[in-house]
Amino acid sequence: MVAGTETVINHFLPELSNAPEEVAAVAPDYWKPKAMVAANAKVKPATNGKVNAAHTSKMDDKDKQ
Repeated sequence: MVAGTETVINHFLPELSNAPEEVAAVAPDYWKPKAMVAANAKVKPATNGKVNAAHTSKMDDKDKQ
């Protein structure tokens, strides 16, 4: 048994989705941000001696004893 159906057809208009040049000129960093580049992908954050429990197992605990 079907109580009801609904069909929705969407159409996105780029001229409504993008800011006009006059608006974008006021704050270009906000409207047209530059791509960020990773300075060094090999840098790991400091752990301060803490270990994430998800990266350990019971076997790791036995090795420490």
